[in-house]
Amino acid sequence: MLVLGLETTGPLASIALVDAEGLVAEIAFRHHQQLSRDLVPTLSYLLVRTSVTLDRLDGLAVSQGPGSFTGMRVGIATTKGLSLATGLPVAAVPTLEALAAACPLLPANASLCAVRPAPADEFYAAVYRQEGGLPVERLGAAQEDAAALAARLAEVPDPLLLVGEGATAFAKSAPPALHRRIAAVADSPPRAEWVAHLGRGRLLAGAVADARWLGPLYLRASAAEERRKELP
Repeated sequence: MLVLGLETTGPLASIALVDAEGLVAEIAFRHHQQLSRDLVPTLSYLLVRTSVTLDRLDGLAVSQGPGSFTGMRVGIATTKGLSLATGLPVAAVPTLEALAAACPLLPANASLCAVRPAPADEFYAAVYRQEGGLPVERLGAAQEDAAALAARLAEVPDPLLLVGEGATAFAKSAPPALHRRIAAVADSPPRAEWVAHLGRGRLLAGAVADARWLGPLYLRASAAEERRKELP
């Protein structure tokens, strides 16, 4: 199964092709808030360079968030458009899970906390264990400040590996008791390769998203949406 994956939830966007043997090709680029202009041409370039046409694809995978509100919307709208135009099935992949999937070689007794920066000096975070080479959620995704995240992580007694763009910032603010349990810190953005791998697994398992209703994974409403709620 040949799957095209899109990761557009942060400042570094990426597009990847994966099949049963692994990564076929990947392009990553900083879009400088020009994602809606650059995403489709970059996708087309990747397909041309790999000599892959849309009719050779077996499915699509998209990073669902949490992350940049605009980035999530552009990536999901592009994926929906491709699916509705071609009939290709779609898998929606939580972005924190894709971050966790990029670290398959965890010690047996360790847990992995995927951390991304969120608005208002908060963090998006979730905790995973590796089972069979795949991340299994242990603590669900939440948006919270450093103190609240540290309190949640106190529930997980394992050594912790922090990954994601917010890993270093959170580690610096962690209380001493938690800091002693942090085994490693890796500031790493999510990648389309792992979105595509996880999406491929979902599609093979029959977990197909309905493209008509596919939307971003919001942990909280945006500031604009909150303001709209306050209007009479």
